[in-house]
Amino acid sequence: MPKANLFKKVLLILCMVLLPLTLMLMYVSQVSISVVREEIETNSRSRLSFYMQRLDSEFNNFVSSIANLNKDTDIQKFTQMEENATDYTKLKYKLESGKELSSINYGSWEHAYTLYAANSGEMVSTHSSVRYNDYFLQKLQEQRYEQLVWKYDDPQLPHIRPAFVWWVSQPFAPLSAAADANTITEIRVNIRDLAGMLDEFKGESSGVPFLYHAGAPVISPAGSDQREISEIAVRFSGQSGGEAEGTFTARVEGVVYMVSYTTSVALDWALIEYVPLEQILQPITTSRKLMWLFMGLLVTLAVLSAYLLYRNIQVPIRKLYVAAKKLEGGSYAYRLPRNRNDEFGYLFEQFNNMTVQIGDLIDRVYAEKLRSREATLKQLQSQINPHFLYNCLFFIKNMTRLGEKETVMAMAVKLGDFFRYTTHVDQQEATLREEVTLVDNYLSIQQMRMKRLRFEISVPEELMELSIPRLLLQPLVENAVVHGIEPKEGEALIQVRGETLNVNGRPVYVITVEDNGVGMTEEALQALLASLKRSQEAAGNCGLRNVHQRLVLRFSSGSGLSMERSELGGLKVAICWSEL
Repeated sequence: MPKANLFKKVLLILCMVLLPLTLMLMYVSQVSISVVREEIETNSRSRLSFYMQRLDSEFNNFVSSIANLNKDTDIQKFTQMEENATDYTKLKYKLESGKELSSINYGSWEHAYTLYAANSGEMVSTHSSVRYNDYFLQKLQEQRYEQLVWKYDDPQLPHIRPAFVWWVSQPFAPLSAAADANTITEIRVNIRDLAGMLDEFKGESSGVPFLYHAGAPVISPAGSDQREISEIAVRFSGQSGGEAEGTFTARVEGVVYMVSYTTSVALDWALIEYVPLEQILQPITTSRKLMWLFMGLLVTLAVLSAYLLYRNIQVPIRKLYVAAKKLEGGSYAYRLPRNRNDEFGYLFEQFNNMTVQIGDLIDRVYAEKLRSREATLKQLQSQINPHFLYNCLFFIKNMTRLGEKETVMAMAVKLGDFFRYTTHVDQQEATLREEVTLVDNYLSIQQMRMKRLRFEISVPEELMELSIPRLLLQPLVENAVVHGIEPKEGEALIQVRGETLNVNGRPVYVITVEDNGVGMTEEALQALLASLKRSQEAAGNCGLRNVHQRLVLRFSSGSGLSMERSELGGLKVAICWSEL
């Protein structure tokens, strides 16, 4: 079938519909994931920022709560107390200072204030452990503190919990000169409340938050997976790059997590939240799976539709196409199967009926054409015979008038042989040998009339047994004599030659009649060639036209009569034919 058939066009249309739809769904899915992921990252960072601002606010309020501590008279009495003061005085001032420290207790988070007087070497604290004073004095002696900075402190003692600690000296002095200060104040905030805040954070989100600082233990909600948190903390150390906030993905034990973080201004710790990416994208993943399921169903329906189209439309159309090609090639006996009950079944039946009718019609037309051709051949032959007879009788009359008895007798014998050959009307075919013999008789008769006439006949022996229509060569020779030789004075020559040509692997037989007569002008020659294609009723050149038509009717296309000027000076007429 033609390359761009109906089925291929339908498949192309299906592909043109499905491909953009698939690409569009893929693009929408990817954009949806990107938009949702970006929105989730933004929301996660917003929550982290909110809790981090809350945390920073709490710690800043702790620092603000002791801003005016040294202006209090009870605190001043304690800090200015001399080392040699009485025990009563020391106890009195410590109780009054402790009462003042307890009065400035801020917020709900567990915290403690500690005040150290350098002059007397005494200290007062709101810490719940009575043994905390010893730990404080030990840190003071070792100078393990940094002023105005919140630091994580883990005593690793059962009675003192880890906490964030903030120190300040009065008057303020660098770390190396802190021992010369009059007063040292400490704020200690228990990390237990930070863990509680993280529990609250965790309850409001789907991720796991924790506080992280390099070189310090991680602060995380209760029940958290410490191994996961440790792995995420390691990834954070390599990904953050010193940025205050951000988001990245990390793979831990085959699970991809989205990690968001923000950094505390007060503590210099990072609040990190991690959540499985699959959990975040679960709604979109479900939608995408449903989308691909829909696409799979759509493709399945498209394939099924293409199959049904191929089976119920393409296959019958192809059968019709094959049948039509066979009909075009002349196979009128080919029939389509009658095994369908649909519209194509009706078309198959009508096609079979049509081929039967066409076959019958062709048989009738062919038979009629054969009868018409036979009648036409007989008509053409009957046109030739009277024409030649008229010429011969006219010659005999002239010879009798001249008293040429021998010539008349010879003419009569030659004429008798001629008519003996031409009167067998039932025999429409003759061998080339018989036709050459007839031409020889004819030219011998003409030679009797014109002593100046010479003729040469040269036909290969292998052509002599070819079968051709009767009286095919004689009109050509007669035309050369009447129209070429007779009008010219002087020596006259007629040559008859035969040869075989090879054209496209097929033998083409050629008989040439050439004379040195008066010839024809180019205009007259073209007019004569044009007259050969006219109907039988056209006037003039009846003999040549009849020869041409008989060749066309009898042999294959390309057969016929041609004319051109001869090198001898007259006309060169050739007939060519090849077998069907």
